[in-house]
Amino acid sequence: MRFSWTSLCRVFLLTLTSIYIVLLVGDFAYSCWVTRQITAWESKQVYDEQGVRDGCQAYNRGEGDDAVLLVHGFNNSPRLWDFIAQELAEQGYHCRAMRLPGFAMTNEQYARSTIEDWIEAVQEEVATLKASHGRVHLVAHSLGAAISLACETQKPGTFDSMSLVAPLISVSNARSPILTTRQWQWVSRLLLVFTHSTFNPFPPDIKDPNAEDYPWGVPATPRSVSAQTLQLAKQIRPLADEITVPVLMVASRQDLVVDFEASKRFFEAISTEKRWVEAIQSGHLVPLDLDRGEIVERLVGFWDELKSRPSLSQNETQTD
Repeated sequence: MRFSWTSLCRVFLLTLTSIYIVLLVGDFAYSCWVTRQITAWESKQVYDEQGVRDGCQAYNRGEGDDAVLLVHGFNNSPRLWDFIAQELAEQGYHCRAMRLPGFAMTNEQYARSTIEDWIEAVQEEVATLKASHGRVHLVAHSLGAAISLACETQKPGTFDSMSLVAPLISVSNARSPILTTRQWQWVSRLLLVFTHSTFNPFPPDIKDPNAEDYPWGVPATPRSVSAQTLQLAKQIRPLADEITVPVLMVASRQDLVVDFEASKRFFEAISTEKRWVEAIQSGHLVPLDLDRGEIVERLVGFWDELKSRPSLSQNETQTD
């Protein structure tokens, strides 16, 4: 039996249309499921008058001439810094654990936040701290590190030093089956019409069994936030040589969220005074993980060294 090209094309288009309809139905069903999950989870939370989840507000710890601005990362809150903020406060630093706009709020509010909002919020926090403190050191995690790098490269000297913990330079593909993370992002843009947030399928990347039940994250991520996160990482990736302040970078080879090798390459491209610390017992959530005590020691040592002597010559590096 012979088929004309017209008949074959018709069958092919009908097949493609059927597949797309099935995908749309699946997308719609998944969207409904995610929405129900978000609604159920948010109904169990308490939010303050500003819409911030109870317990996730920005906070201050300690008093001192030097201030430390702590910037959390993706899907997180200021509670990421509870241990480190307390330890640094006891060492004589004033710590400010800020909350990025949209974070620790409802999914709807989270989805409305933008890169510009995040950068502006960090700049405002720095300006406030500089008005009352001699130095302002940055300690930022993951997406918070990428945001802070954008601030510093836009306005050199924003911080007196930068400590970047598991910085988002590039996303790891360790948890990405078949395709890379970026390829999945591209596929989702093509296929997801009804789904505006995706459920987080993985547990927190942390090695300390006593911290595995960390409760201050969120169960779902707005696709707009994911897209802007990847956009910001791409934006700051080539800017390492524009950093003018001392940098301490902490990274873990066991990190399943950000790419260790990309962080290492970024560090090597920095031309100012710098320090490299490898967190050998930690996953992505280094501030909560088994290396957290050592990280505090390295931070304090780094800042003490900066205070006690003139800056090292450009390109001088120490690696631990």
